[in-house]
Amino acid sequence: MTLKYTMSEAEIVEAMVQWLKQRGYAATKGRFVINQWNTEVKAEFTLRKN
Repeated sequence: MTLKYTMSEAEIVEAMVQWLKQRGYAATKGRFVINQWNTEVKAEFTLRKN
């Protein structure tokens, strides 16, 4: 069985924040950067070491 699931922006941000928390970082600000010349989407966070 194959399941295809597309995460919303909110779910992606939550997953990244949880991933960073596990590594000892706190994300204070975040934004999506979308490159219009290709399909690349980046999420940028300001990090603070806990």
